Formats: sequence, structure tokens, C-alpha cells
Amino acid sequence: MEPPALIRLQMRLLEELFEPRTLRDPHQRHPAAQRWQLCLRILQQGGVIRWPEQKAELPLIARMVLDSTSFVEISGGDLRTLSLGDLAGYGDAAVQRKIQTRLGDASQFEDLMVEVSIAAWHQREGHTVIPSEASGWPDLRIDIESLELPILLECKRTNSTTGRGVKKDITKANKQIKEVGISSHGVAFLDITAAVPQQTVLSDATPLEVLEILERVRAALSGPKHRSVGRAIVVWDDAGILGEPPGPTTVFLRRCFANIDHGPDPNVRVLPATAPTFRGSTTVFAMEWDTSAIGIDRIVPSDLMKECNQWFSFSDNELIDAFVNRNKWQPIALGDNEKLFLFMGVSTHHGKRTLILAFAGRNDSALNLQFALRLPERYIERTDLLTPLESVEVVTSDYGLDLTIGELTARFFPHHRVALIDQGGLSSLAIIHNPEQHAVLQSMLVKVIASEQGVVAECAFAFALDRTRLLADLNASPFDVSS
Repeated sequence: MEPPALIRLQMRLLEELFEPRTLRDPHQRHPAAQRWQLCLRILQQGGVIRWPEQKAELPLIARMVLDSTSFVEISGGDLRTLSLGDLAGYGDAAVQRKIQTRLGDASQFEDLMVEVSIAAWHQREGHTVIPSEASGWPDLRIDIESLELPILLECKRTNSTTGRGVKKDITKANKQIKEVGISSHGVAFLDITAAVPQQTVLSDATPLEVLEILERVRAALSGPKHRSVGRAIVVWDDAGILGEPPGPTTVFLRRCFANIDHGPDPNVRVLPATAPTFRGSTTVFAMEWDTSAIGIDRIVPSDLMKECNQWFSFSDNELIDAFVNRNKWQPIALGDNEKLFLFMGVSTHHGKRTLILAFAGRNDSALNLQFALRLPERYIERTDLLTPLESVEVVTSDYGLDLTIGELTARFFPHHRVALIDQGGLSSLAIIHNPEQHAVLQSMLVKVIASEQGVVAECAFAFALDRTRLLADLNASPFDVSS
């Protein structure tokens, strides 16, 4: 599956699980919001990751993919399309309440994902998984055909690498397993990912921090202590890349594990060494990198762009900086050999923050600018969760003049084919409706062609802005600008 398609599926799955207000608020600290907004940024960048700025986000991307498959599996959904099934079939009413409560709680979401991931793994292995939310009981009962007794499994996620923190988790798991009061195999599932520094280079060596935690787990499961826990499964995520960015690379996430069985004790029911309690998992997917911001040192302006420089007081350095530090961009298809794109970046002009929205292409070290708009500060927030193309639609809805091409009138013509009545030249192709006779900024990327349906105008990108109103808003104080 291509990265853009995979990212869109991730967004759709998150939208099925969470309310829009949880995902779209840029100040929201919920992990799901961070994941959804990362997906949005990647799509706004044309489905690629910016190198090297976004290298640090690789572990989140990989974990997001692995976690999403867990939700699909426990709900009986379709992994091929990442379609959620019916979560109502997972557990009783108490379990359903727990899922709904913890899904929306930023502080408990990751704890829930630990339980969901191990439950999904066992379901994938064909084991029977019974989640529980009985007070004081462990999270899961797992029945495996090869074992005479059920497994009672309690999940813990820890940020602590200290012996006291590890012992506390195992003590609590031991109490919960013992509380059920049935003959069983007790397992503590300990996710220590948050306590382990993330690596970005593939290595089979166990991190030193993990080795130290494993020793502390062994100490907690030795002698006449924690006898209801026959095995601890210690899990940590190892994310990184294969290949040399910005060349072809593969992103991976390995959910590594180590089994620590209780030390010899006649009162401890130890699992067989071969018992399939967990075998880890690996997620990999190809990733493309965006290096287009590297090496730009000059601007080549179109005739329209030269006028934009005068109208909006742009400097080459400001435009290059906005491109290099852009927060979003989007390829626009204009032909087989033309690679143009919209990009957006925040700039400061005369002491006020403004938003630059520009249309450009790259040729070696030159940025070929078709046009650039300077927009009032309010558009920074208004377009935060929009693609550049959607942002143009917002701007043209506010400042656009009606434009007639053929028999169609609109304020914005993106990727549209319009039948023409006559075959006049481009100068007579479009009619701008400008009753107040204001100054106009017009962009017309239109090709007139003959087709089986007659003469048509292929509008890749066409609009006309009321430049007078836009410049008036830019020059006004923030309190005078209409919303």
C-alpha cells in the first residue's frame, strides 16, 4: 500500500474511534489528536515526510500503524482496509464503559493500548480472549487449547526504570491474579517502552536500560515472592528506518519482548517454556522523503509574481524562508512534465504575523514562483487543519470575485473542465465580475483544447481576487479586520 493511502486509512480509523473535537483541536494533548494531526500534515506535504525535520516522528508513525491494527483485530474488522468492526462485541458492558472512558482520556489512552495490543495478538493466534473490568481482577483471561489451565493476564505500562517501580507493578498484578481465586497461570504483561530511549538505527542488541529492568523483574520473581505471577512478559518498542534517507527507506516498528519466569518454587505454577504467551510483532512500510526545501538559493518570478512582490512587499529572502520552513505543501497536477505545488508558511511583516500562500515549482536551486499571497494573521488559525488547496478555497470565498468561464461561474476553478461556446483566445476566455471596479489579482492556469465534446477549457487553477479589499485588511489593525 502506498504511504498516502495508508495515512488516509489511519485518519479514517481515528475518525471512527474519536469525536472530531478530540482530533482537530491543535492544542489537544490526546495521543489520538497528535496522531491524526500528524497524518494530516503528511497528506498536506503530498504524502511524504520532510527530511530531516520530521525524522523524530518516525516512532509515532510506526506505533500508530501497529496500534491501529490492534483495534481492527479486537473489533473483528478488515485489516486489508483498516476498517473497524463492532467493538460492542469485545467484552461485557463494564469493559465497554472502560474502553469508551479510556479512549477519550489522554492520561489513560496508552494504558488501554497496552491491553488492546496483547488481546489482539492472542486473537490473531486463535486463542479465546475474555476481557474483564471486575474490580480488583486482572485485565484478561486467555484460554489456549494446548494449556489445561487458563491464563490470567494483567497489563501494566511503566515510565519507571527503578527497582521500586517495577516491584510495585508486579505486586499489584500478583494481587489481582490471586483475587480471582481459580487455578490458573498468572502473567504480568509489562510495557516499558516509555522508559527506554528510542533508537532510529536497526540493531539486535538489547538496550542497556532494558537489561537493567529485566534484572529487576527477575529479582521481583525470585524466592517466595509474587507466587501468583508465573511469568512476566516485558515488552518495548524499537522503531527506526532501514536505508539511507533521503533515498528509499523502510520504516519499522518491532514490539520486542523478553519472558521472565518465576524462579524455582514448589508453590508457583510456571508456564511451559513453549507456551505461546507472546512472540512480538513487526510492522514495516515504505516511506518517501521530501527534500525539496534543501538547496534553494534564488527566486525566479513569473510576471504575476513580480506584481505580487510590489503589492505585498515580498523580498526574495522572505519567500525562500517561507518555502524552506513551510508547514504544509501540496502537489498540483498540471501535466506530465510539470511539477508545481502550493505551499504555506508563516512570516512576520511590519511587526505582524502573516500567512504566505504561494504557488511554485522548483528547478535545481531556483524556486519558480507563479504567485504568492500575503494573508492576515487570522488565516493562520483558520487554515491550520486545511490542505493548501482547501485554503485557497477559503481565501477565494472571502476575497474572490465571480469568474465566468464558458457557461460556468465560480470564484475558484481547481481541476475543472469547462465547455466553451466560442473559440476566442485566452484574453476573452474569462469574464471577471467586478462591480466595484477594484484592483484584481488574477491567476489563470488554463489550457484550451479540442476534444470529442468540442472545445473545452481545462482549468488547473483559476481565480480572481479583490486585491483592494485584501490589501486593506492587511494594512488594518487586527481589531479593524473583518472576520
